[in-house]
Amino acid sequence: RDTMGTTDIATIARRYTSPSFGFASRNFYVSFLAALEIDRDPQKYFGNIARRAPMRFNEVAVPAYVPLTALARAVQVDQRQLLQLNPALRPPVVEGRRFVPMGYRLRLPAEAGSWTDGLLANNLAATEQYRGQPRAQSVKVRAGDTLSGIAQRHGMAVAELARLNRLDPAAALRQGRNLRLPDQMPALVEVAVPAVPAVAASEPTPDPAPDAPHEPPAA
Repeated sequence: RDTMGTTDIATIARRYTSPSFGFASRNFYVSFLAALEIDRDPQKYFGNIARRAPMRFNEVAVPAYVPLTALARAVQVDQRQLLQLNPALRPPVVEGRRFVPMGYRLRLPAEAGSWTDGLLANNLAATEQYRGQPRAQSVKVRAGDTLSGIAQRHGMAVAELARLNRLDPAAALRQGRNLRLPDQMPALVEVAVPAVPAVAASEPTPDPAPDAPHEPPAA
């Protein structure tokens, strides 16, 4: 305002120049303001439109790095429905190559029940909760390397190595090329197991004494 003498964003975007006022400041903020204006008064720009009902959902925090399939199983919600509610989950997560990150606020259908962070954690198996994301691994092709030789060195099938790199299993390799290997899995989270309360040992109950022999009554 002090420099341009106005607060009109259109005037500022057209005329103001500064190293700190680049493409993002000049365009994205203006686009956001335009979208906000349209959302506030859509009839002005599009006529009568029917709005969809607002999405109803609950949120719960993911306790560790967890595969999407494991979360869908734990909350008993179809994976496609989870994806509709969680558009932020990108293809690597959807395809299982990466996990839903720890702390992510997972949206659940309102009709799925009253989930809490603790309930979700308890419903996940210890083998489904990781400390981080899988790490990509690769190997550089050396002179004389073959697909079968590399697969053997890394303890995997030739077909799997070929599939990972979209190659024919009989393909010749170019020296210097990087071949993708299976991702390195992270360590599992140490999930605390609820302690079982100790039961105090009681004194063993003595066996009942055998019945005394029956004596005939005295005459």
